[in-house]
Amino acid sequence: MVHQSKVILSIIVLALLHPALIDAVNKVKPREEDHRWHEQLDPKGHDTDVLDDQGLHNVVDDFQSIVNNFFGPDESGMPGFNMSAVMLSAEKQRHEMEMRGPYSQAGSFAREPLIPNAILKRLSPDIIWNMTAVEVFQLLQATEVTYESLTHILSNLRTEEFDMIFDIASSEEQMQDSVPDPTIVKAVIDACSRHWGPVRDWSVSQMAKVGPMLINLNTEQIKQLNQHTLPVVLDIYARLHYRGDEANTLVHHAMRLWGRINTWNETQLHSLGPLWTLLSPRDLRRINPDYVTSLLSLLGSYEFERGQARAIIKIASDLPDWSWTLEQVQSLGKLRKFMDPRELKAAPVSVFASPDMLEQMLPSGGREHQQQTKEIARLLKGSMDPIGTWDAEDFKSMGRSASGLDVNDLEQLDPSVVQGALKDIADAEFSPRQRQVLVEKYRKARGSLQTSMSAEDVREMKGLSVGLSTSDLAHMAPQDIRESVDIFAQNSKRMRRTQKREIIKQLKEAPGGIEDAIRDMGDMVKELPLKDMDSLCTANFTASADTNSTQMAAAGRMNWTEGQSMKLFRCFKNEVLGGNKEGSSADLFTPSTIRYMGSMAKGITCDDINAFFDDDILPFVSAMMDQDNWSPRQLDCIHKKVKSSLSEVHADYTADFSENEINTVTGQLLKEFSMEELAGIPESHCEMVYSEIGREDLIGLKRDKRRALASDSLKCLDKETSTIEQDTIDIIGNLVCDLDEDALRRLSAAVFTDNLYNIQKCCLDINQLEVIGEKLIQDIGSPNRWTTDTISDTGPLLVSLSQQEIQNLDDSEFSLVAEDVMLRFAEYKERWQQYCDVDLRSEDISRREEGFVAVAIKAKDAFVAAAAVAKRRKRNPTYSPTCNEIESLGEGNVAWTVEELQAMTVNTFDSCGYALGEVSGFSQAQLMAVIEKAKSAWGEAALMAADQVSQLGYLASGFTASEINQLNLTEIDTVYAIAQYNIYTAEQLSAGVGRYLELSGSSMASLDSLDLTALGNFLCGLTVQQMQEISSDAYMEAANAIGDLQSCDTSQWAILLAKAVEGYGSITTWMPEVYSEVGSVIAGFSSQELSSLSDASLAGIKPHAISLIEPQTLAAGWNPTQLTVLDRLQAEAITPEQLAALSQDQRNALLQAEYGDDVNLAEDIVMQTTQQVHVLPTLKGGGASIYHSGMLPAFIVMYNLLYRFCFSFLPCY
Repeated sequence: MVHQSKVILSIIVLALLHPALIDAVNKVKPREEDHRWHEQLDPKGHDTDVLDDQGLHNVVDDFQSIVNNFFGPDESGMPGFNMSAVMLSAEKQRHEMEMRGPYSQAGSFAREPLIPNAILKRLSPDIIWNMTAVEVFQLLQATEVTYESLTHILSNLRTEEFDMIFDIASSEEQMQDSVPDPTIVKAVIDACSRHWGPVRDWSVSQMAKVGPMLINLNTEQIKQLNQHTLPVVLDIYARLHYRGDEANTLVHHAMRLWGRINTWNETQLHSLGPLWTLLSPRDLRRINPDYVTSLLSLLGSYEFERGQARAIIKIASDLPDWSWTLEQVQSLGKLRKFMDPRELKAAPVSVFASPDMLEQMLPSGGREHQQQTKEIARLLKGSMDPIGTWDAEDFKSMGRSASGLDVNDLEQLDPSVVQGALKDIADAEFSPRQRQVLVEKYRKARGSLQTSMSAEDVREMKGLSVGLSTSDLAHMAPQDIRESVDIFAQNSKRMRRTQKREIIKQLKEAPGGIEDAIRDMGDMVKELPLKDMDSLCTANFTASADTNSTQMAAAGRMNWTEGQSMKLFRCFKNEVLGGNKEGSSADLFTPSTIRYMGSMAKGITCDDINAFFDDDILPFVSAMMDQDNWSPRQLDCIHKKVKSSLSEVHADYTADFSENEINTVTGQLLKEFSMEELAGIPESHCEMVYSEIGREDLIGLKRDKRRALASDSLKCLDKETSTIEQDTIDIIGNLVCDLDEDALRRLSAAVFTDNLYNIQKCCLDINQLEVIGEKLIQDIGSPNRWTTDTISDTGPLLVSLSQQEIQNLDDSEFSLVAEDVMLRFAEYKERWQQYCDVDLRSEDISRREEGFVAVAIKAKDAFVAAAAVAKRRKRNPTYSPTCNEIESLGEGNVAWTVEELQAMTVNTFDSCGYALGEVSGFSQAQLMAVIEKAKSAWGEAALMAADQVSQLGYLASGFTASEINQLNLTEIDTVYAIAQYNIYTAEQLSAGVGRYLELSGSSMASLDSLDLTALGNFLCGLTVQQMQEISSDAYMEAANAIGDLQSCDTSQWAILLAKAVEGYGSITTWMPEVYSEVGSVIAGFSSQELSSLSDASLAGIKPHAISLIEPQTLAAGWNPTQLTVLDRLQAEAITPEQLAALSQDQRNALLQAEYGDDVNLAEDIVMQTTQQVHVLPTLKGGGASIYHSGMLPAFIVMYNLLYRFCFSFLPCY
């Protein structure tokens, strides 16, 4: 009888879920005969259908009490909600939560759903039909609702009730000026389409109802906007200053509807608002000159890129009545900071008299584009009395342009002048040498060089506080450090690691400790060792809401390291959600919880991801994809979870993907899908798929995967043979980087020139560069006619030209933008070396490096020619570089010949030797020439002052071990400044650490964490016996710094590993974040220890640490199964020597780790690899060899790739 009652109750539940089953209430059917009822129930189709028959029956069984409490027949006998019961239960739940405390399990950010989404998203449309708009709002307040559930409910409301929702929402004051939760917005937009039809049919009044939520229209919907509705959406985007990915589509759609920019009327032009910043320079050059004057006040209020700003300035300056008057310069607004030196000279000096105008004329965001700053400083200085006579007001008038003064100028200032003007000039982007001069003058003005700095001093110094040494910071009172920590945080990117560590050391001693200061520390939190995170592992810290928004924890807005996130995630899970108690991980998380955790969620493990409910996987994915920069491992795990959840019922699960799933998964995860899975998505959605993928930064993907995606995107768009126009580029986005040579040739001239800035960032092979070089000449013209704007637009793509074509560029034009071009090389260099070179061939890297040297030589020659013109004299046979040129060239200083470096004046080296110390690519001959110049300026090694040694940087590798043993290494900062680089021989390393120990008088046992951090790679100069004496406590404090080193040998790593075991405990107890913190020390593991590592442990290992493991140890330690668990970056870190030691099965497993389900792409590449590189080519020009220009590491990486594939699959000849 009991069993029969249970069956009847189950059928009643099913009847409530779907009216077609109401009749079944009177017909008790055996469950085994009821197999396919859920196919009729599922209103959303496949995306929610992840449970089989038995699974759905179990859902009903699990939630019978919920159905009994909240569902029942209404007055007419039809099934409906008992909303009173829902609200009563919600109130009861809130009361219980308040009684349990603010940080108890299931806090306000993670409400336990009163009605699970497994039920809500399968509600009978008849139940929803009877709901009112007010009840929907009540439901949202009572329980967490996923996108799927809310879309289902809103879509099945009566249309009049659905429209009523907007009337209720409009009563909220913030409705018209802010955007609700993205889950709600997506659901509302989709429901609008259900009620009102496609976007093309929406009326202006309906658009107005949706209001700010219109920014969630997808690209396909934006393309449906018409002449009447487009202005509504443009107004919303402009009012909210929204610049999401869809904004580009909106702007291009406007140009399709209204024609080219030059045909727009004034109203249309003004309607773009902030979206002006999305137009290409080519589009901006088409502005009708008749409207330019009236538009300048609008355009001058926005932040444009240089190329865009120059296009606008060019149009304005070409107007007949333009003569660079004060009023005209004022009308440019923020565009003023892009005026070139010629334009600055044409402007009246009165332009610089206003502090506000002067501020807007100076570049911001780092010590870049100093040419403009120096020109302004030169003009201001020339309009004033001699600098030696300046008072504080004179110096104040320089504002941030003070960083454009020479070091010699600053040395002429009286200390009282510096002190009096400090607040007004302290935020200028001073060089290290300039900061040193100004800080010393400020000290003198204070009356004593020995008096410790106060918090008031630091706040007055602002950015100049970066010039305080670690010793200065150590002498400050902890309370003063605490009161000025926000100033240090704002400038932390320019501070040395030793300075940050000293600040943290002091904060621990300040009232309130780290816990009180943590939210003011900015990126300095990354220096916190795990042991200091223990005090933060509380519900109070991890769950406290941000003061500006209750939607995310304050800790979730901080920029943690990977290891720190791992620790905090587990703390949140255990302390806030009660994860250390009985129960499944799946019971602890909701999409809202993931969002609330913010950056702490970056510590989520694959086990936690696998525990997500299959039935709710898409809402979880949506919550995770709200954040960027998930690790390759996490994305792989999310992808596998989606696949396993959705393919349980549908093996070809992507074949049922709708726009909703694509929007939910986003390009960030779609790019991890295999090519086969992507091909399975309905062809009608392929454009949307590649649009999503094209928005992502794809550089971390394997190159052959990127090329396959680019090829398939053109196939999807039917552009395999025809000319490629801008509408195609708008869709494929960053996939343009991996178009093959044929596709690049098919880019129309307009598209090619409009997208040069984006193509600059690409990982290009030699074949692509050849085509780009051809098109530059074909579409733009001969380089000898290129203007400054054209050269700047081309930027690093200049490497695609021949050396002769580069030399043909006009010197006077090039000199104006050379600094900008070289800065972009510097910006992309690290990115190229980290990601590009792994998959490029040696000849590809050689072409890029040779091109860089050719561009650097041209930049140098342009500077030299400009200097000769300015001085109205012939160029000397041997030119002497100036400080301005050295600072502008950056890594391009490799272009100077040995003779030119020898001709440099002692004064020039003293002023900007620091810039030469930042150059990693000097040849041995160049390096020795610069070292000799350093000795001429500062004396022999034994005579150099500590601050001078600090400026040596890479140059220190040019000293012999004997000379290093004479350097003044008394200051912590000095040691760190040269020891941070992995550039020394074993003898040099030994000399460096020996010299520090000698001067400090320290024993090995007395070295603290700051000493260990400062010694950096010099630590690898210690003997094994010396290393054994290091304090384990000091090691623990410095573990994350030591974990970044790469100069030690296996025996040294083994000793450091022993120190780690002393501090962290047995390896078997290490959590994943410990592996992340100890980094390189993993190289000290034995093969047995490696073989004992779990999947979770492997997840914490840094890629660079893997490359340091002895080949035979790695081969004996990791079996094929473990190698398969490595993520893409870890697998790519395997060296040729390690690969040679692996068995065939291990190599196959490694390839699987790199390529996943796309391993067939790797096999295609292997079949094409038929030649082995025997000789490393030599660079020409500037005396820079491959080795010293930084090319050798790139060649080794390429050789690694070729060797890997050859060794694993085919013989290479």
